[in-house]
Amino acid sequence: MARSAILNVMVQAATKAGRSLAVSGTVRPLAPVVVTVEKQGSDGKWRKVATTTIRPRRARFTAAVALKRPGLYRLTPRTGSGAAKASAAALYVRAVRRASSVTGGSAAGA
Repeated sequence: MARSAILNVMVQAATKAGRSLAVSGTVRPLAPVVVTVEKQGSDGKWRKVATTTIRPRRARFTAAVALKRPGLYRLTPRTGSGAAKASAAALYVRAVRRASSVTGGSAAGA
């Protein structure tokens, strides 16, 4: 009987451009996780800007993915081979210019 893979991944919704974003999750059975990073262009098309391979030592993993420029990014994690393939849902992250945009900032005049 073929084993199926399980992959769960989490990221925060926004980060400052030029910083690394923490990608964390779990994978079973233990296998490398490939994260494809795409950036949405001004024409609305997604363009691949990076691919990161995470080699977890345990079922839980954490890795840093650099988002160099402001914009909307789509991260698609995949793992496994053969019948034991798994793909997590695409994760969308906005890289912003100012740190106040990540935390929500403050109201004017407050």
